[in-house]
Amino acid sequence: MTTAVLESLRQLHEAILADLSDHYADRVATIAAYDPFPEADDQERQPLTTPALLLELVAIDPDAEDGTDRQVLRLTWSAHCVLSFRTAQVQIELRDFAADVLGRVRYNRWGLPAAVREPQAMSAQPGEFKPGLPGFDSWVVTWEQIVFVGQDVWAGGIAPTEIWFGIAPQIGAAHVDDYWRIDAEDLPI
Repeated sequence: MTTAVLESLRQLHEAILADLSDHYADRVATIAAYDPFPEADDQERQPLTTPALLLELVAIDPDAEDGTDRQVLRLTWSAHCVLSFRTAQVQIELRDFAADVLGRVRYNRWGLPAAVREPQAMSAQPGEFKPGLPGFDSWVVTWEQIVFVGQDVWAGGIAPTEIWFGIAPQIGAAHVDDYWRIDAEDLPI
């Protein structure tokens, strides 16, 4: 995904799944959105093929405005790394799987560099995959990412036609006569 504008969280969710699917295509059998309660949506529970990597958005919090009129959100993601108990040395394999996913998440902006900051607060810990469902074990990779949803009001640029310079505290409407104009050829660019 190469678009610079993040229109919805669905778009980001799909971008993350696409990236993980491309990266793990030959090593992970199931890469999908995590749905802990498919029965609630009248879906039939599908058998899980492992290894599996299941993506979940677990928290959405507002973050500080950035002056662009975009919605700024701090998202908390979880990636459930799931293996069957039948996997040889399942605990070692799970730790290795989780560490590999941490490496993939690190610095990843999912093809949306103008709308997604690098991951923060990354960690991995043992998880409980679908409580009560026997036969599987998991580790959970978590991270936070700040995202900017919507069009930047400054996109495309607003080029100034004149540049005026003033020195504080003699600034503002009361000091208009204290400003002086700077010509483009005077700029050190």
